Amino acid sequence: MATFAGYFGSAPWVEAGLQAGAGHNLDHHRLSRALHLRQLAFAWECAARATVAGDYDDRLTGQERRT
Repeated sequence: MATFAGYFGSAPWVEAGLQAGAGHNLDHHRLSRALHLRQLAFAWECAARATVAGDYDDRLTGQERRT
């Protein structure tokens, strides 16, 4: 895990983990809902951080840019 996460050294944060009991393609596994919810939460967190920093895409947040 540490080696994999190390490839993203310039990222603001990295989360890596193994999903126990899942097959080789988690998208088609009974645990896929949990994976997809984590992916959506990650995207929303990225949008929220960008909003706070003032560097965001209006299409993602639905908010107007402050100038």
